[in-house]
Amino acid sequence: LGPAQGLAMQVLITGASGLLGSELARALVARGDTVIALTRSPRTAVDGMRWVTWTPEDSYGLQTALDGVDAVVNLAGETIGQSWNEETRGRILNSRLETTRALVTAIGAAAKRPSVLVSASGAHYYGTAGDTPMSETSPQGRGFLADVCYEWEKAAVTAEALSVRVVRCRFGMVLAKDGGALPRLRAPLRWGIAPLLGDGRQWVSWIHVADVVQAMLTAIDRTSVQGALNLVAPLPATHAEFVGALRTLYGRSLAIRIPGALLRLALGSMASELLLAGADVRPERLLALGFEYRFGTLGTALADLA
Repeated sequence: LGPAQGLAMQVLITGASGLLGSELARALVARGDTVIALTRSPRTAVDGMRWVTWTPEDSYGLQTALDGVDAVVNLAGETIGQSWNEETRGRILNSRLETTRALVTAIGAAAKRPSVLVSASGAHYYGTAGDTPMSETSPQGRGFLADVCYEWEKAAVTAEALSVRVVRCRFGMVLAKDGGALPRLRAPLRWGIAPLLGDGRQWVSWIHVADVVQAMLTAIDRTSVQGALNLVAPLPATHAEFVGALRTLYGRSLAIRIPGALLRLALGSMASELLLAGADVRPERLLALGFEYRFGTLGTALADLA
């Protein structure tokens, strides 16, 4: 499977216009694969990449797009980086479940089914686990995001009954120069300010975007890979260590502690789960596969993205 064995693939990607989807699409096209990218808004096709306008309600359009596809990568979902209320919680969950269920239904109806479904999840699966290291065999944690990840994975796993290999990628904080959380984290440092959220002891399980892409290619290509896969770097950092690394990279800045109580007052449970707590997530399965990180330490990752 895959160009490494001399066979170009057709790969369908949901969420292809997002940070991870666009980076993965570029890597697939660069190695000779063809990408079918699902989108809600019409886009112009480019060499090696075809955009297909689709919504989860359009079962026929999805069925047509799946024709001849070798692999499916499911990255669609509304951003969690927003204020949470009943409406936004519903959108965060349903955007993931509707797309995943539609994909599995269409795969089941396909004349020729793809061999693998690589479906996104998150390191938030483990909830606020404190200082206990979490591996792929660790139990689900507590909290809204942990529940979202659980339901999202459960929807994806139903494809296994169709003889499709399913890989559930539990992404940590993806570090990229022009997307994700990093630009927001480093912006205050350009003004000489380094905000420290809460007590700073919460874990940040991070990964460089280049390593994410390579790990997803591994999940697509290697038929032995199935089940949960933690896509994080080998060495997580506390939030205080993360801020310290940014201060070292960008020069002198004034560290300003923002009390957790103030963040909870302003942002509610989103602050409690997303900003003030985390889990020490370890990539045990990737390491067991012999995966080689380009950016295995936080210092090298941040320096590359500066």
